[in-house]
Amino acid sequence: MIAILCTDGVIRVPDICNECQPNKWVPVLVYRRQGDPTPTVLVCDTEDMAKRFSKRNIQKDWLLGAVYLGDEGLAYIKEKGWKIETIDWPRKMTSLPGIELGYEVVDFATNPAVYTARL
Repeated sequence: MIAILCTDGVIRVPDICNECQPNKWVPVLVYRRQGDPTPTVLVCDTEDMAKRFSKRNIQKDWLLGAVYLGDEGLAYIKEKGWKIETIDWPRKMTSLPGIELGYEVVDFATNPAVYTARL
């Protein structure tokens, strides 16, 4: 599964390469429903779907990309008690009432496989 890598513009590509990957953590896109503090991690099957979803929902000046979760990443998310939602089309979420997009950090035991881009 692929999670959408997302930052609020503070972390740049060199930071991902020089800090996040070597320290084995990556910020991934999540959403929260109003009144529910538990984040839901959005995952998909392809980098293309991650990019199309990001184009519709993430600010243009934010860094975005994809990180391959594998069994390790999925286990970490489940351990934290976070929810996982698989997206199969790039629906618009930023205009949904009671939904807030943000990011959470996923830790890995090995260096995560990351693909980054700027829209």
